[in-house]
Amino acid sequence: MNISVVCFTKSGYELMKKLKDNNELKFKYYCKCRSLKSELEQEKENIELENSELQKQLSVEYVDEKISDWAKKEFESHHGILFIGAVGIAVRAIAGCVNDKLTDSPVIVMDDLGRFVIPILSGHFGGANEIAKDLSDLIGATPVITTATDIHSTFAVDVFAKNNNMKVVNREGIAKISSGMLEGKELSVYVSKEEMIDKKTIENIKPDLVLKCKKYALGIGCKRGKSEKEIEEFIIGKLLEIGVSINDVAYISSIDVKADEVGIIDFAEKNGIQFITFSKDVLRGIEGEFSESNFVNSQVGVGNVCERAALAVWDYDAELVLKKQAENGITLAVSTGWNKIRF
Repeated sequence: MNISVVCFTKSGYELMKKLKDNNELKFKYYCKCRSLKSELEQEKENIELENSELQKQLSVEYVDEKISDWAKKEFESHHGILFIGAVGIAVRAIAGCVNDKLTDSPVIVMDDLGRFVIPILSGHFGGANEIAKDLSDLIGATPVITTATDIHSTFAVDVFAKNNNMKVVNREGIAKISSGMLEGKELSVYVSKEEMIDKKTIENIKPDLVLKCKKYALGIGCKRGKSEKEIEEFIIGKLLEIGVSINDVAYISSIDVKADEVGIIDFAEKNGIQFITFSKDVLRGIEGEFSESNFVNSQVGVGNVCERAALAVWDYDAELVLKKQAENGITLAVSTGWNKIRF
């Protein structure tokens, strides 16, 4: 996940430099400190003159607009946000963006001395708690985790659903399960593998929470530099043709040389879908009849990426429901299958 980092003071800017020096996470850097504006603009000019791609990735962009407008754009792109500053600044900035605990961007706050890291939104489903822990390890800070299931070390059903690519059907059940676990109650969770959930079964069982497995995977290949918009238009069009909702897609997959393909990464993040890549050796080992391309084989070492990648994500019962489709330098295959439940 891309994490957009924004600071508001000189000390926050110095702390941001430490993150740049230890860039194990995918950061994008921003600053809303007026006294640093001219320095950042000069730095940006120098980087453009050097024409260094690495330096461009590590550059800090000054935020001219209102911080709430900036935050809104980050939410729309489904980027995680790290505020280096006061919690109050963060709360005011994201107030108009908060909508749904199952889709909101993860938001974390770090004080500008780097002592504490606090996840304040989407701790479980968005992954803010884990990001806060990773950041704390990175700079030697203390993570401040406040979610009850974490501090009491009990089962978090929303984390379970996320880790197993399941949709929450009755979201009110999350709070019921969480509070019930803390009180030691006997609870029930119904997991459906079907497209349509049997209402009679639900009425008879009366589960506290209903989860639905996401059963589709998208195998993607593309020419370098394809935009998120191009990829989205192609994929959504093909999914409509076969009657599959993007909300039922568990994985997007490709070959490992596409691990940094911005268009695919942005599309996956925008839709909250896990992006997985495989080596050419793993893809070669996938059994089946595929539409092979000598040109693709000469470029990446395997003759078909999208179909093999679409199947590679599943533990069992994998099959293609849409074979290789190609258009404007993008290829797509859609598979269905199942994975083992992971606790």
